[in-house]
Amino acid sequence: MAGNSVYYITCLVAVLLVVYFGPNFKARKAWSRIPTHTVEDAEDGQLQGDEDYLIASGYRKYSKINEVFKIKDPTGKFRIILPLQKLEEIKNLSTQILSFRAWVRERLHIRYTGFPDRAPWSAKTLRHDVNRNLDQLVGGMKHASTISYRVASKIGILLRFSHWLFLSIARLTTQNFLGPELTNDPEWLEVVMRLNSNALAAASDISAYPTYTRPWASYFIGSIKRIKRDRALAMKKLEPLFHQRMAIRNDSSLKKSDDPLQWMLDNAGPTLSLAVFVDTMMRLMFASIGTMTITSTVALIDLISQPQYTAELTQEIHEVLNGSEIHIEDLEKLCKLDSFLSESQRLTPVFKLVNREVDQDHTFRDGLYIPAGTQVHYSSYAIATDPDVHASPMTFDPQRFLKLRQQNPGSGKRYQFGTVTAENLAFGIGTQACPGRFVAANAIKLIFAKLLMGWEVKWGNEEPVKRPEHKYTRSTIVAPLKYQMLVKRKDGCGPGILQHV
Repeated sequence: MAGNSVYYITCLVAVLLVVYFGPNFKARKAWSRIPTHTVEDAEDGQLQGDEDYLIASGYRKYSKINEVFKIKDPTGKFRIILPLQKLEEIKNLSTQILSFRAWVRERLHIRYTGFPDRAPWSAKTLRHDVNRNLDQLVGGMKHASTISYRVASKIGILLRFSHWLFLSIARLTTQNFLGPELTNDPEWLEVVMRLNSNALAAASDISAYPTYTRPWASYFIGSIKRIKRDRALAMKKLEPLFHQRMAIRNDSSLKKSDDPLQWMLDNAGPTLSLAVFVDTMMRLMFASIGTMTITSTVALIDLISQPQYTAELTQEIHEVLNGSEIHIEDLEKLCKLDSFLSESQRLTPVFKLVNREVDQDHTFRDGLYIPAGTQVHYSSYAIATDPDVHASPMTFDPQRFLKLRQQNPGSGKRYQFGTVTAENLAFGIGTQACPGRFVAANAIKLIFAKLLMGWEVKWGNEEPVKRPEHKYTRSTIVAPLKYQMLVKRKDGCGPGILQHV
């Protein structure tokens, strides 16, 4: 009898070991076939494992000859860097196989922090309904982006880049996706402006704990408590609007609003709950406001640090807009501004990598096997600064993309700000490219047009001697918060982006 007990216990342990270690063994076997790039393998080995440097040198060593390589991140996990040649195969993969959403969940530790996740109908609405009706959004964006300040007409006012743009873009994004009701609500705006800092702080705080303790530790971490408080406040703010619009949606005798909020509700299916709606809208605000603010801030820093380009851009804006109502086709005619923004993003993207996580085991056509749970990336920054892709790649050329459009007249929108190509992956890749990129691109152009039409802009009290370099951590830009600008209204011009009060 005792022998049987030992036999059964041994079998149970064996089964548990196979269940636990089997997938890991398969993953380790797959990873072992992919070369690991370390600082010792790099050209000079000076930067002691700096991740951005490792990826750039790995790109030159492996990606340029169509080979996959991997690096080990600070947590000890392997990250796979794919070569550009796999782009055609990967860009049409289902989101069930290759997922940006899964990568965000893992990066932000959503299972522990409680940071809002999104439902898939938001991306569908952006990709189809919103992108087909961009002109409809421009009027609302024009008014919502204006911020009121007390501005001394002769002296001007000092503004911190990031805060002014954060507020302007928070209002503009709220107008786009929720309508005008909350664009001037200070509590709502504070909630959405805290989303990025809360998400990153909570992810950093929870990652300091061993995995098995995180479910309990999450109850005591201040940044996670802030996320929960802000979610409750967002629920309170959005509940009346949700019930009002759902009543209209569910009653065929009532006339629906023709706007992005109603399109999202229509796409959400019959069983949409308030909680799912609030979480999805908060995630939409998180994704939109953070990346748009940083992209705009970097571009504005690029402009002020290179003032020789201001007059030409301002002249184009006045010639195209000419004091008339702004429409989407007008923004598309701002070719020099478009090129300037594209060049700024090329040299200083929000992310230096295209980030995805494999949700299901996948085998490429050449036999490369990637197990589920693996993070895979394209080195988008290395591609954008490759001398085989762009001449003088580290030189800021504000007309680089304008010249490409002129040299390739049949290229359509290939070289426009917001368009995704193999050489320009700043907004993502394939079916999972940022669905709101055209809204973002036109919103940023609108902000710059309104600013340059009515205001003189120069450095505040901390003028750098040249175009500043920006810091990155784990291939993600650190928001440039310290810079200030001095703005002064031009003689004879209307308020533009800032309202004189």
